Amino acid sequence: MKKVFFFGAIALSVSLASCNKEEKTEKILNGDWAVSSLNGTVAISDQGQTDNLTLKNGSGDVTLDRETATGKMNVIYDIDIPFGGTTFTLKDTMGGDITLWNNSDKDVSMTVKDKDGSTQSLAFGIVSSEKTAQEWKFNQKNVDGTETTDVNYTLKLTKK
Repeated sequence: MKKVFFFGAIALSVSLASCNKEEKTEKILNGDWAVSSLNGTVAISDQGQTDNLTLKNGSGDVTLDRETATGKMNVIYDIDIPFGGTTFTLKDTMGGDITLWNNSDKDVSMTVKDKDGSTQSLAFGIVSSEKTAQEWKFNQKNVDGTETTDVNYTLKLTKK
């Protein structure tokens, strides 16, 4: 009987520690954040040919409301596109209303609805989580017929 109680107590404490980490991360994430950087790459491969794009100079805002599990995201960044020996730089945005977000102590997931009404699901791995600074990693591979798109970037946030 003592063994059952002992193992039950250990299981309960591990479970509570895990919930506490998730709740602590959720409390930290709640509020207004400034995007201090977005940097990464996009590799587009089709029929043996690969184009490598660079994402850089990200800035903007992310607001997360813990009570409603909603928020807003507005990020602007540059995309370097190499073409014919020249690199073209274009501005792009990512953002809209966050209609739902949740987290564990290791990741943050959100559904973002843009101004046109289309939605996108984003899943970030948490690289570091502090009260005043966050670093998230995004990795996604999409395959559409013969084309493969591999997106990898790091998003750094600082508490406002």
